[in-house]
Amino acid sequence: MNDISLYLLDLAQNSYEAHASEIKIIIEENEIKKKLIIKIEDNGDGISKQDLKNVINPFFSTKHKEIGLGLSLFSDLCQLCDGKMEITSTRGTSIETKKTIITGYMNLDSINLLDFGKIEDTIISLILMNPNVDLYYSHTIIKRLIKDDNKSSNMNPKYSFVLDCKQIKRILKDIPIQDYKVLQWLKKYIKNGIEKMKEGL
Repeated sequence: MNDISLYLLDLAQNSYEAHASEIKIIIEENEIKKKLIIKIEDNGDGISKQDLKNVINPFFSTKHKEIGLGLSLFSDLCQLCDGKMEITSTRGTSIETKKTIITGYMNLDSINLLDFGKIEDTIISLILMNPNVDLYYSHTIIKRLIKDDNKSSNMNPKYSFVLDCKQIKRILKDIPIQDYKVLQWLKKYIKNGIEKMKEGL
């Protein structure tokens, strides 16, 4: 995989296959701590304690599906970038009690760190895969400390972009989120929002 967006696509597909109705992708770039944190959270079927021990094995599969390859590749990327991957999962009897969280930690200064790629394409692809799933995307950049001699305090600028498909669906009402014109607008909105965030606007 050539960029992070493809890893996100692959991991989110696991959430779809686990019958998740909500998927959250949360990214934080902390230039102060030189850390990149990527979190994928869903309310799908979950992973058993026994399977958690084997999920990063690329050849591991459950009775219903193969789940090891994407997690294995993401784990390898985290390690290549001087970090690690963690997985927690709770298998409850209701949507409120079920939760799986995959968290990747990477060093922003690592020479092996990949570009994010076209996040907007990944999100649009995920919406098209299953429009009924509520996708939430949050991306935050915490800039390095700015020293201002004219002020008594220093500031750590923080810029964010958020896309909440559940909220968008409420606004659209009877218009499906997978409508072509809606998707075209969303793609531009996501791309422009991420660009402005990176520029600190």
